[in-house]
Amino acid sequence: MSESLAMSKPIYKIAITGGPCAGKSSFIPKAAEMLESLGYTVFVIDEVVTDLFDSGIVRSDRIENRLFVETVLKKQIQDERFFMEVAEKITGDSPVVILCDRGVPDGRSYFDDYVSFDKWLNNLGTTFDRARDSYDGVIHMVTAADGAVESYVLDNGARFEEPDEAIMQDRMIFAQWSGHGNLRIVDSNSSFEEKMQLALQVLREMVQGLDENASN
Repeated sequence: MSESLAMSKPIYKIAITGGPCAGKSSFIPKAAEMLESLGYTVFVIDEVVTDLFDSGIVRSDRIENRLFVETVLKKQIQDERFFMEVAEKITGDSPVVILCDRGVPDGRSYFDDYVSFDKWLNNLGTTFDRARDSYDGVIHMVTAADGAVESYVLDNGARFEEPDEAIMQDRMIFAQWSGHGNLRIVDSNSSFEEKMQLALQVLREMVQGLDENASN
């Protein structure tokens, strides 16, 4: 359970991650609907990269990759702190689930220098391990390029990787989360609908396990 939980109710912060075209954008609304039907209060933190792209902040000659990644991470940390503060203040004792479309560790996979990345996190008052472990659970959805390449499409303005690059990026992202104690994988070796149903089952079991730990 997150360190910042309110005494009256558990608050779970769960990262939904994975490579390009993994199905996160389709899964998260379904996940929120399922959790709400089970009695949870659900907040969703949208993918920061997409938000920045939609706002006009994109990688370019004027915004080089390092600055862009730092901007993404700073906003990610700010958003998560904000939603945690709101979750702590709302009334009632029903559990709160904060679903994060990606998390801080994702950014490290796009950074060419892990040492500099970790130092930058230190300047923000945290460490890589602490940032990673602040999530109560992580679901890694494997890119469609790895197992369902026929479904891999470049239909997102923030997505530019070819299938081989998407697989490499997927594995680099997974490597950043591999030390987390509550990490689950949803592969792409089935139909899209089956993948969605499997991911929902994984999430349901994850929050039920968190509930059991919170009650002990």
